[in-house]
Amino acid sequence: MKSKKGYLLILFLITISVLTIFMVKARQLWQTTLQRELEQELLFCARQYVQAIKEYAEKYNNLYPESVEILVLEKYLRKKFREPLSADGKWRYVLRDRLNENKYYVVNEENFSSILNRAYWVGVAPAARGKSFFVYKGKDYYEKWIFFVGDENLTQVPEFEVL
Repeated sequence: MKSKKGYLLILFLITISVLTIFMVKARQLWQTTLQRELEQELLFCARQYVQAIKEYAEKYNNLYPESVEILVLEKYLRKKFREPLSADGKWRYVLRDRLNENKYYVVNEENFSSILNRAYWVGVAPAARGKSFFVYKGKDYYEKWIFFVGDENLTQVPEFEVL
């Protein structure tokens, strides 16, 4: 009888070990799936901002908006979208230089209004950092992604200066 109890204990420990391995693998798969979903949400939200900026500029004869609030108030955006991959939900803003159309800046929300005198707002960039699963226009790190009016036909993200 004692020998059967020993086998049951060993069988129980093996079962617990196998279940633990499956749980670890399932957690990794779940985290990967969650990150991919958040990346898809980020792409959707960024495109919403770009489309809203584009429509605003078309309506106002190439005058670009100066804030997200203007886009929401004038119904170009349904709401102010959170950046899904960053903890605080804040986006970085992409601006195009007024004198050099090929020069782009990326700024945080705090510095946004201070640069509007020399550049105009054309898009957004994620505030998240790290390697992505999705490769966007040749870039596989979130901090290298930018979304802006006119990027639809580009195959590579242009160089930009972070301020």
